[in-house]
Amino acid sequence: MGTMSDLGRRVYVDTMVAIYAVERMVPYERQLAPLWEAVAAGAVQAVTSELTMMETMVKPYREGDAELVALYAEFLEQLTALQPVDRRILDRAARLRATVRALRTPDAIHAATAIETGHLSVLTNDARFSQIPGLTVHLVADLPG
Repeated sequence: MGTMSDLGRRVYVDTMVAIYAVERMVPYERQLAPLWEAVAAGAVQAVTSELTMMETMVKPYREGDAELVALYAEFLEQLTALQPVDRRILDRAARLRATVRALRTPDAIHAATAIETGHLSVLTNDARFSQIPGLTVHLVADLPG
């Protein structure tokens, strides 16, 4: 991937992207900084599933880390639009799992959410998303930085 503009104006981010950003994971924090700047400036819309909220909160709740819970809540509220997991998404996820055998259920829900909401540009670090027809997949590891 050449530049951040390759992602387009609407990008679906999976759970790991949120974790990299909130927990400031090196080197991904630096690679993602231009995305979050573009989102904050209104140049890019970042979308994720409500599933991301659940997946990101497990570790901080398990560890009793209220500060990290608050950081995730703030991140998800300010920098992403949360899409609900509904029957339409679950049906699409089931169809994806039936055809892309390497896809796990949470990833199928993320992919289905991206497809059903028209966010066909997906930012992830999971190369399995590349097996899903109709999605343009960008790996965080391939971002400049």
